[in-house]
Amino acid sequence: MPVINMWSWTTAGRPCPGLSLAESRAHFSLWRILAAPLMAGNDLREMTPEILQVLTNGEAIGNNEDPLGKQGYRFMDHVGKEIWVKELSDGGWAIYFINDGFESLN
Repeated sequence: MPVINMWSWTTAGRPCPGLSLAESRAHFSLWRILAAPLMAGNDLREMTPEILQVLTNGEAIGNNEDPLGKQGYRFMDHVGKEIWVKELSDGGWAIYFINDGFESLN
């Protein structure tokens, strides 16, 4: 069954066609920090086990649906890296590091 999304027609089992597993993880993580509605835009019958694991990650979903309901924000933006944070109802913070560069970050 073809599924349409804002990128293209696809039958791929990934949330966004053409994304690697790492890119799919980054994409899903950013949505969770932003407290955005979590929806799968892929054909569930063709989803890989790795993508199923990304989309059913309990910690990520818990951060997204935290009762405080606050949206996260970009805390730092530097060439090749970003830090996003989100305040949680238990007084903690969800922190998301994005490395969009080619160098490994430690």
